[in-house]
Amino acid sequence: MEKANPDQIRKAFLYGVELSRGMLRVARRKLEARKLNYILVHADVNKRLSFPDDYFDAVIHTGGINTFSDIPRAFSEMLRICRPGGLVLVSDEGLSPTQEKTEFGKWIISQNRLFGCKPPLDKIPKDVEELKHWWIMNDTFYVITFRKPEPE
Repeated sequence: MEKANPDQIRKAFLYGVELSRGMLRVARRKLEARKLNYILVHADVNKRLSFPDDYFDAVIHTGGINTFSDIPRAFSEMLRICRPGGLVLVSDEGLSPTQEKTEFGKWIISQNRLFGCKPPLDKIPKDVEELKHWWIMNDTFYVITFRKPEPE
């Protein structure tokens, strides 16, 4: 796999949104050490984000959706800020049906109940396009992708 070229990455506008101010500080230090200038924003992803409608080409959310109090609203907000035709990608803990039956699967769920979470496919708005899901990291995390529909 080819390494990302920092000069190409700098030409894109990349935003990071984080609930924890402490994690924002960690991310800023890491970005500064790599001389990358991304925009990091403190926000509660359970609430309306301060971005305009149809703003991003892609919205990527990693970790935490399993704990959201209103998952359908979070998906709607991701779609709101994604441009028509744009991609939404969500990943979080969750064992595949095969993995949850193994001794390892039973053990990991006993250590961290979030690994027992299922992909919240039933919480995604019905009008999305190209809905897909699969498992990564030895079947211990799920990934969901879909596209925001183009207007007719």
